[in-house]
Amino acid sequence: GEKLKIVADELIENLKNKTIKLKNTVTTIDQKGKITQIIAGVALINENYEDYKLSKEVKIINKNKNFVLKTKNLNGQFKNGTMYSENDVDIVLSNAKIFGKGLKLLNHGEYIKIFGKAKLITN
Repeated sequence: GEKLKIVADELIENLKNKTIKLKNTVTTIDQKGKITQIIAGVALINENYEDYKLSKEVKIINKNKNFVLKTKNLNGQFKNGTMYSENDVDIVLSNAKIFGKGLKLLNHGEYIKIFGKAKLITN
């Protein structure tokens, strides 16, 4: 069981490009009780809900993993749990804070690569 719930202020469907554009969106992913929330000013999702592009202040929260990610833009795939950003990233992971110039995240956070001169701060 995985459940996906998307709430937005506005939904615009583009039949030609087979995409859905959402404004001020909150996506909640429930993977067997492990909740991840994805918040974005704009979300562009292809019609089969596989790929997405998020923009205008993106925030991802997973309390089970004690994970928070903030960036301006983010691309990814729901099914594989991949995310990519070429923008500055601000990550809180357990008791550490990580700042970098970009991000590659694979398999729902099992692998995280920070680009640029990354800065790590631990408590």
